Formats: sequence, C-alpha cells, structure tokens
Amino acid sequence: MAVAERAIPTPRRMAGTRQHAGLALLGRVLMYAVLILGAFVFVLPLIWMISTATKPVEEANLPGFYLLPSHFQMIENFQSAFRRIPLAHYFVNSFFVTITATVTDGNGNVARRRTAVSSASTHSQIN
Repeated sequence: MAVAERAIPTPRRMAGTRQHAGLALLGRVLMYAVLILGAFVFVLPLIWMISTATKPVEEANLPGFYLLPSHFQMIENFQSAFRRIPLAHYFVNSFFVTITATVTDGNGNVARRRTAVSSASTHSQIN
C-alpha cells in the first residue's frame, strides 16, 4: 500500500502586502491617537478638580487654567468645607441608602439571590 504524500502548502505572497501593512499601521496609529485624546478629555476634569481643591479660594476663582497652586492648601480647604457643610452626615446618609437599596428589593423585603437550584426547587413546588 502506498501512503499518499501530502503537499505542505507554502505561503504565498499576496499582491499589495506592503500597502495593506502600511494602511494597517496608519489605522492603528489613528486608533491610538483617538484613544489617547479621549482619555485626556475624560481625565482632564478630574485633574482640574484636584488642582482646584489644592488652591486658596482667591486663586481658585481666577479666570484661566492654572494647574499648580501658588501654595498648597488642600487640608485647610477640606477642613473649611467640613466645618461649613455637614458632609459627614451626607456621607453616612448615602452609605445607609446604598446598603439598604442593595440588601432590599425596593419594597422593604430582603432581596434573595436566585440560583439555578432555588429556581428548580420553586418550579417543582408549583407543579
């Protein structure tokens, strides 16, 4: 018996391979440029907020965009905010509402986790 020999396919060069590689590289560069720009757009407000929290009040109200304060005053700003506004009370209230909404189903009943076993046992009790 003769064993049929299988031909091993050799890779073929496709026409325009360098053009396709160049377009793929250009597409990848454009994609990363858009992603970096998008990340900058989303992170800039956070950086601005932290920068403003570190500035004195007079400097925070100046027009223009200055990231670095003339002197660092973050701790004093937070102490002043907690003295003027009951922020600790608001944090406790938000924590209570979050835990209550997570544990209950909205009607005051304790929410139960549904699993395949509990669903099957409930279905068999109905029939």
